[in-house]
Amino acid sequence: MSPPILPGAAANVQDAPPAEHGAALAQPHGPAFIYAGNGAQWDGMGRALLDEPLFADSLREIDAHFTPLAGYSLTDELAGRNGAARYALTEVAQPALFAIQVGITRLLQHHGFSPIVVAGHSVGEVAAAWAAGALTLRDAIELIHRRSALQATTRGAGQMCAVALDAATTESLLRAELLQGELVIAGINSPQAVTLAGPAAALDAFEARLRADGIQHKRLALDYAFHSPAMDATRQAILDALRELPRHNTSIPFVSAVSGGPLPGSALDAQYWWQNIRQAVLFNAAINQLIADGINIFVEIGPHPILRGYINDCCAHTQHPATILATLSRKHDNFSALESCMARMRTAGVVPMGDADSAQR
Repeated sequence: MSPPILPGAAANVQDAPPAEHGAALAQPHGPAFIYAGNGAQWDGMGRALLDEPLFADSLREIDAHFTPLAGYSLTDELAGRNGAARYALTEVAQPALFAIQVGITRLLQHHGFSPIVVAGHSVGEVAAAWAAGALTLRDAIELIHRRSALQATTRGAGQMCAVALDAATTESLLRAELLQGELVIAGINSPQAVTLAGPAAALDAFEARLRADGIQHKRLALDYAFHSPAMDATRQAILDALRELPRHNTSIPFVSAVSGGPLPGSALDAQYWWQNIRQAVLFNAAINQLIADGINIFVEIGPHPILRGYINDCCAHTQHPATILATLSRKHDNFSALESCMARMRTAGVVPMGDADSAQR
């Protein structure tokens, strides 16, 4: 689950420093494609891109594998033909998010913009693993269907809250409120932002303490407690469903938000994907790894930017100048948004593949 950016926990889009809008970098190194998790979805997402032939072709290719598994079409889902408010269901939201991410990636690649490294937040790691070559499209579709369908069975078992605090301070407050056994840190998103998960009543109690202390927080609009003990009931079913999942060597590096560092494709087995569901998301650690590797051009792949502020926090904390770009947003969700992103990548110093080939000739 990728929580929304909290004011004060990270710079928002409007207040972003110039580098976030694609200023030229002295020594550009990237792009890293960062795949958003649950929370980026919104009713109507991707609909404008269905008019783009390459995007529509990607959806049809996905549907050829997905529809026999799930019984419905993701093209119809994005077009709004399956009904309203269905993204509240994780078994719908996760596959739809994945489909959009595949389509965006292919559109960017078609225009010469490919990642040199990838990472993802929570379920965004499925699309990241596909983009890295660790999963075929067919296997990634099966993975996204199986995991989301099983996670759907936990609906009502808890909720989540984004908090503008570091992990150590959060743990200290949980101990002080005698809630450490009920609430867990489900994600460490930046040096000053975490996500909590657990029973709604326990979150109510902790949020009262946060309000009293003037600490910014936001209850997430979902009825699941991802990355917490609420997922434990699905463990064996997840492992059984994914036991035969093929893995492949990556064609580009994959930086894991489960381990916080790079992993080979061979490591992305059923146990890994269970940890991706159950363990805290180490997004801060994954971004710090990319920063240590010199990456300074980050592109968030998803229907709305929800990670850009966290990446900005990580870069600011390490005094690492960077360009941090979105692809789509609720207010700007057609192909022109991708054109803007590509233009800003060029400004930052990314040379599209076709341009590089021409220069070599």
